Amino acid sequence: MFRALTILAAIALVIAEGCQAQPFCELGRPLYQFYGTRDYGGDNQNWSAIQNPEGLLFFGNNNLVLDYDGQRWGHIAVPGGFAIHGLAVDSTGEIWVGGSGKLGHLRPDRSRYQFVPIKADPHLLTALGEVMSIVSCGDTEYVGTEKALLVHQNDSWNAIPWPHGSGFDYVVSATPKRAFVHGKDDPLYDRRTIGSCRG
Repeated sequence: MFRALTILAAIALVIAEGCQAQPFCELGRPLYQFYGTRDYGGDNQNWSAIQNPEGLLFFGNNNLVLDYDGQRWGHIAVPGGFAIHGLAVDSTGEIWVGGSGKLGHLRPDRSRYQFVPIKADPHLLTALGEVMSIVSCGDTEYVGTEKALLVHQNDSWNAIPWPHGSGFDYVVSATPKRAFVHGKDDPLYDRRTIGSCRG
């Protein structure tokens, strides 16, 4: 009996020594970090999140975009944007932002970013409504808004009205080479047929 306890104690000691050298044996340390509104200084609802090529994190909050570099939180004002549902990084690394009646991009300004609304374009709707999503697919950005699907390619815009209902009835998504639009009781449109979703 004494011999069995001695062997068991020796095995436990070997395992304990092995855990000191292996990081996966750490106990009581979470693999994630929680951040509350006091930490990041925004509202309690974050609508979207992206990471730029440099590793900076961006979160769509209410009337602002939060940025986080791993140590400090920053705030990028989007006046009147309300819920910032749309955030995307395009193929050039530019960050697109969309909220309620607001669409633009983030321009680096020294060590900070600044929201810059998109330029007026005759193909854009005068009233966007709510921007629900922005997806980037190659050199094209697809912006799902309440009023229409906006397609940005070669510095020009095309507005494709939804076949029925509003943009709230549709989901816009993309892979690196293909974009898709889908609505309840509608076919799945891909990048080649998105223009035909007029109905």
